[in-house]
Amino acid sequence: MMLSTKLFRVWQRNFLVWLTYWKPSVVGNFLDPLFMLLGLGFGLGGSVRLIEGLNYIQFLAPGIVASAAMYSATFECTFGTYTRLEPQKTFDSILMTPVLVDDIAAAEILWGATKAIMTACAILLVMLAMPFQLVQSAGAVFVPLIGFITGLMFSAIAVLFTSYTPNYDFFSYFFTLALTPMLMLSGIFFPLDNMPKWVQMLAWFLPLTHAVNLSRSLVMGWFHLNLLWDTLWIFAFTVLIFAAAVKRLRKRLQK
Repeated sequence: MMLSTKLFRVWQRNFLVWLTYWKPSVVGNFLDPLFMLLGLGFGLGGSVRLIEGLNYIQFLAPGIVASAAMYSATFECTFGTYTRLEPQKTFDSILMTPVLVDDIAAAEILWGATKAIMTACAILLVMLAMPFQLVQSAGAVFVPLIGFITGLMFSAIAVLFTSYTPNYDFFSYFFTLALTPMLMLSGIFFPLDNMPKWVQMLAWFLPLTHAVNLSRSLVMGWFHLNLLWDTLWIFAFTVLIFAAAVKRLRKRLQK
């Protein structure tokens, strides 16, 4: 993998384009997780007993931060990346400059992670503003970092999938068969401790589970040794997927 500082120029290009439509982008990335938080937190929460000593909306909110970061990064690095790859042929134009092929792939992943930070920060601000003690620890200051590493991880996954995608229709497989089951089994909506052992084992292999654990622990002030394992899992997985995504997109661009 060959990277140079020119990847930041590609990132800058994406950022400048985003500035031309930032308002609808922010609204879309912000309102969807907000409605989920309010609808489930108050609707379903009124019928749910305390979970691990927390009201349901308190339990739910940190998980929504992680899932919102996941979806924000994934949408950008599936539909957005594919648009720049095929219909617009943006990457072909960029390759006429001294920018390396690997720089383009890395910049796409970094840009997806940037979008995830924006979304995580927006949800965190809502949590701080709501009068329900949704943030109970100063560790919440690191939530933007969780948004970034979650975004980096899922951006890499999305770019890897996009590098194989022949058209937009194939993204429905990714969202339906990968992201939706992950959303349901990562501990966002209910604790995994009461689930069958095979479900807990499956959940451990899902990247979103570890992001949810980190987010909830920082927001609630639950600091324990398992957080180290969650961090190491995310780091190792992201490094592997990042390298695979760069290699695969390089191969497609060089055809």
